Amino acid sequence: KKVPGVVLVPTVHSTPCLGFVSAAVHLSKIALLQRTAPPGAIEKFVFISDSTLPIKPFSIVYKELAQDDLSDFCIYPKWEWANFTVDGRQIYLPKHHRWVTLNRAHAFELVTAWEQVAAKGSWSNDDVPQWNVSLRPSNSSNASLLQNVSWHSFTRKMQQRCPEDDELIFATIFGPLDENTTSEWDIPGLGEVSGLSPASDDSQGRCRTL
Repeated sequence: KKVPGVVLVPTVHSTPCLGFVSAAVHLSKIALLQRTAPPGAIEKFVFISDSTLPIKPFSIVYKELAQDDLSDFCIYPKWEWANFTVDGRQIYLPKHHRWVTLNRAHAFELVTAWEQVAAKGSWSNDDVPQWNVSLRPSNSSNASLLQNVSWHSFTRKMQQRCPEDDELIFATIFGPLDENTTSEWDIPGLGEVSGLSPASDDSQGRCRTL
């Protein structure tokens, strides 16, 4: 039985530890093609779990999300971010809650920039896929050498089975954060992210409970 307004998408192959992101990319790709909103309307791509229960009417949730065209990332404190040293400076991959809300531009960037590394058959001994973090050319004076950094080069203070789910969406859209010139980043379509205490000692970004 069809449910009005609901589109059943084809099943996509997912792999251990990248399954969530692979599915998120696939759903975004299908949703971007729907074009159900009128031209100029604010669109949001909201990822929720299968166990999510609404506690507010959809009209209230829609009104809240449609107030602006920013994406929502709930970012963990800085001490939980993955980090890597390049030319004596720190490069960070912020850890974030996986249930994000993206605007159309960021959903499009996620789909177009995503590399399905599992398809390349590149696996480490503990079955975590290896992938490269694309650095922006301005992040290094030697961009040709440092254009890509292995995800496994980053270190994490907290060990977890699948940190990919909590890093890859942000990293794919925005790339890593470079402390070469600043520790406070104003990210287009997202807002300010701080690497300085006390702001970085707690969660930041937008952590909604709807």
